[in-house]
Amino acid sequence: MNRKFILYSEFIVFRLKQGAKEINGPL
Repeated sequence: MNRKFILYSEFIVFRLKQGAKEINGPL
């Protein structure tokens, strides 16, 4: 596995979680 790819996917998951938290708010 490419290390850069792993870091990239982890970053995407992190951004998705942060984005969902910002969009949904308290939900």
